[in-house]
Amino acid sequence: MKCPKCGNEIPEGKLLCEVCGEEVKIVPEFEPEYEAQINETMKKIAKSFLEQDTSEDTMFEEDWKNDKAREHLGESFRKHKTILLFVAGVLLCMLIVFISIRVVHTKQYNSFPYQYEKALAYIDAGEYDTAISYLDRALAIDQSKIDARIVLAEVYEKKGNLQSAVTVLEELLRTADATYTSQITEKLLSLYQEQKAYDKMGALLADCENEEILKVYGAYAAKEPLFSIEGGVYADIQTLTLESMTDGFIYYTLDGSTPTQNSMVYEEPITLQAGDYTVKAFFVNMYGIKSDIVTMNYYISLSAPKAPDISLVSGTYTEPQMIEIYHDADTKIYYTIDGSTPTKSSTRYTEPIEMLYGTSNLSVVAINEKGIASDVVRRTYQLTVQANFPGDLALQVLKNQLVVNGTLTDLEGHVPHKLGINSYDIKSVVNIDEVLYYIVAEKYTDTTNKEHDTNNLYAINVNTADLYNARKLGEGKYYLSPLF
Repeated sequence: MKCPKCGNEIPEGKLLCEVCGEEVKIVPEFEPEYEAQINETMKKIAKSFLEQDTSEDTMFEEDWKNDKAREHLGESFRKHKTILLFVAGVLLCMLIVFISIRVVHTKQYNSFPYQYEKALAYIDAGEYDTAISYLDRALAIDQSKIDARIVLAEVYEKKGNLQSAVTVLEELLRTADATYTSQITEKLLSLYQEQKAYDKMGALLADCENEEILKVYGAYAAKEPLFSIEGGVYADIQTLTLESMTDGFIYYTLDGSTPTQNSMVYEEPITLQAGDYTVKAFFVNMYGIKSDIVTMNYYISLSAPKAPDISLVSGTYTEPQMIEIYHDADTKIYYTIDGSTPTKSSTRYTEPIEMLYGTSNLSVVAINEKGIASDVVRRTYQLTVQANFPGDLALQVLKNQLVVNGTLTDLEGHVPHKLGINSYDIKSVVNIDEVLYYIVAEKYTDTTNKEHDTNNLYAINVNTADLYNARKLGEGKYYLSPLF
């Protein structure tokens, strides 16, 4: 079949020319005005017939009295018969045309291709409301046509009716086969993004594996965090890392409780030592979209090393003491002197420790080669000494001398050419050649109240208050030189 307008060959079953868009009609399309025209024509014919009939009747009455009445009656009957036959023929033709038009109209009304092609033509013309009417009729004929439903959503979007477009696509995504999943998903994500419906985007992307879609919309995804090791039983300490697919934060717990955004934020690998762990974690992206919670159970079956032994028990001491710590050869010892729990980051024990002057709280732990820690051992000590110069008085003597020689500008500890002040504390007491000395450390506090160790040490004879510079050679070992 050729297009009556441009002559292009139109494939069988197509109603629109692909070149010029001309609509091809096999038979005239039924329209209401055609029916009205037929009715009007029939009325005119009937009126003409009645007028002629009346005229003939009048003539018949006038001529009936004369001798030719009988002859005229015969002619009149013949003429009426001819007219009746003509009218009947016209009416029959019009009836055939009317029925044909009705048949064509009914066929078009129930034809999916016709309704769909008309919808596309109106879309091209920008008449979206009419296009929607044709698409609705087409889908009423065949709801399974996925392309038509996608086009319907696109028309709604062109009209600015985003929610109607979303409704069509959401229903389609639930029923369409996998062939269309990516196409529908991408269109929905675009509409959700325009609506700023980030939660819906996250839910849709949670099961999406299309790399092209994730490349465009990956920032809106809230995939569950990835665990570096699977749950199970392990015979060694494990280092667990958590990873997210996009930018955001991972929140987790280790005790099986449900994590929230008030839980610990994952920042560095988690060390799983001996015992049971139930790790729960979820991810929150930069748009506030949350993933599902992932749970992993771990049991680390390890034996903790034996706790270290400390040479001195807690108590009060009046002589300088060195504290020794005993432990198994396959462990390392770490300690603190402020009562905090020691870890591998704390000071490592390598030789006997000086007992601090005054009150001190020693905490010690043994850690084996597998990184397993023993129980923490704690001791509390009080060290005082018999002296002619108690600690406070000895410090006063030192500061007086430092003012005299210009190291300090006053007894409050102000330093020349600086805004901060120096402070002095007795750290320990040592026995050097049978003489006891206070070991004093100097610190500088700046205007932000931050302390800095000056690395200056002083020694004060506890009985004579003689002053010395001190240099530490080792635990309990110092080299003394005159202060001035």
